[in-house]
Amino acid sequence: MNFFQFSLLGLLQGITEFIPVSSSGHLVLVGYLWEIGEKSLLFNTVLHFATLLAILLFLGTKEINCPIKRLFLLVVGGSIPTVVLGLAFKPFVEEVFISPVPVGMALLATGFILMAGDRVRNQQKDMNTMTLRDALFIGMAQGFAVLPGISRSGITIITGMMCGLKREVAAEFSFILVIPAVIGAMGLELWEWRGKAGMAMPLLLLWGGFVALIAGYISLVILFKVLKQRRLRFFAYYCWIAGAGAILFSVTR
Repeated sequence: MNFFQFSLLGLLQGITEFIPVSSSGHLVLVGYLWEIGEKSLLFNTVLHFATLLAILLFLGTKEINCPIKRLFLLVVGGSIPTVVLGLAFKPFVEEVFISPVPVGMALLATGFILMAGDRVRNQQKDMNTMTLRDALFIGMAQGFAVLPGISRSGITIITGMMCGLKREVAAEFSFILVIPAVIGAMGLELWEWRGKAGMAMPLLLLWGGFVALIAGYISLVILFKVLKQRRLRFFAYYCWIAGAGAILFSVTR
């Protein structure tokens, strides 16, 4: 991998991790084109760490009006179905989602999910009134997002809205809930990477992570503004174009 590839992957991760267009789907498609494969494991860990920092920095600017104990219980409740579904889908993802066609189909599905989200109204709940059942449903949605092409941020935010959470609250809980998931993903990547030859480009690794951090923070700011303006449909249009393009590319190659 060269400087351009590190930069582009960092930019892609930073933008698509939070903007509801599926970072995993985009990275699978780029990896398919460049034949990056397994040697990107360490870089994936760096990218996940960078986006984790972006979440923590952004949430530090928000006022989360919820007791720590209650928030902890909600996050634990939401994390359980995420872990169960994530582990259940992992073999399926590794076997099926290795080409543009299934990723493209998942992107098309994400587009429909986002379009439905713009139609949700009358959300009143905050984190003090949301229930453990709400957290479980959001966690289940996050578990399905292990499928590349299904936007994690999109499906969890919209599930939260459908449970009655205010738009901004649904987004805040979505990004709080992803923190243990990102930490878990980093742990799995480091475990898989153990004993393998390292990438002898530490400066490029750090550069890619820095790009992901900056792009991720900016993406979070943009997403919250879009949510307030009820314009998720624009991301739906993008997902439909990207999904159709991925499928068309695969069948005509």
